[in-house]
Amino acid sequence: MVFKSRFYYNDGANEGGGGDSGEGSQSNENNDTPQIPEEIQRQLEEANQLKAELEELRAFRAANTKEPEKSAEEIAKEQEIEKVNFRKFAVENDYAKDEDFVQFETLQQKKDAELVFENYLKDFKDENPDITDEKELREAAEEDFNKTYKLTSDNEKAKEKGLAKLAKEAAEIRTPYSSKIEKAKGEYNTKKELASTYEKKFIPFTEEVKKSIPSKVVYSKMKDGETEVSFDIEVTEDDIKEVEEKFLKNHKTFYQFKEGKPDEVKSKLSAKIESYLIAKKRDEGNKKIADYFEGRGVEKGSTTGADSSFAMQQSSMRREAKVLTLQDSNDKMAQARARFN
Repeated sequence: MVFKSRFYYNDGANEGGGGDSGEGSQSNENNDTPQIPEEIQRQLEEANQLKAELEELRAFRAANTKEPEKSAEEIAKEQEIEKVNFRKFAVENDYAKDEDFVQFETLQQKKDAELVFENYLKDFKDENPDITDEKELREAAEEDFNKTYKLTSDNEKAKEKGLAKLAKEAAEIRTPYSSKIEKAKGEYNTKKELASTYEKKFIPFTEEVKKSIPSKVVYSKMKDGETEVSFDIEVTEDDIKEVEEKFLKNHKTFYQFKEGKPDEVKSKLSAKIESYLIAKKRDEGNKKIADYFEGRGVEKGSTTGADSSFAMQQSSMRREAKVLTLQDSNDKMAQARARFN
């Protein structure tokens, strides 16, 4: 590829080879930096354009990519697994027995008229002992059954009432089994919903709370003269694990999260965790305070007697004691304060 030169030369050089000292010379001085050849510039622009188009295409695909649809066989398999899981749940938790499911499925498969007629036939046989032929008995029972429930009536309203009565009696036959299954189904769906909430929402929430636990917490703040001193305690990995077990991995926190607002629950939880850590680290915090004031006492000890009278020292001690009584239950720290003053 041949590129055109962007440099311009003056054929008519002045004496000494310096060239023309006029406008041409000035132009050369202003363009002493080589410029990108036009062909290269064009190729770079095209490359940038292609890159932008590629990024747009990827973004479009990401936004419009759908998960592959499941086949009929996959859907049927999932439904069968769900059915087995539900049945297992109901039996294990004493909501229903396996035979309850068998009976329920059998009753569900039968039509209302067929289901009610089974009991009707038994009663009809008891009421008509003179009919000994089974076929004749059944035909007579069916005729009586149709009349009782208006199934062959030409009166549509009467027929509707008969069908409603039939449906009611069929439901009563199914109820002892359907009620067990329905109760189990409700509990099963509740457990599934809770499990989904726990996995998809609560676990990320607890991880967020765990990450927000600081590496240090302020155990106490005290005055050293005019200076406020903060006493911090370290939060270790073992502390975090303990907090996780005590505050995050329990049903009480889960239900608070489920029923409340995440931000509010997190705020209250963080406050509880901080209070717990401070209480747990009481001895460590008190020791830090005692060590600090013990060191300050040694530092000031050489000049205390020379700079202040005994009465002034006692007065100062009383004034300081008002500030330092936050941890006065600790004997060691009290001794350190006395040495400090």
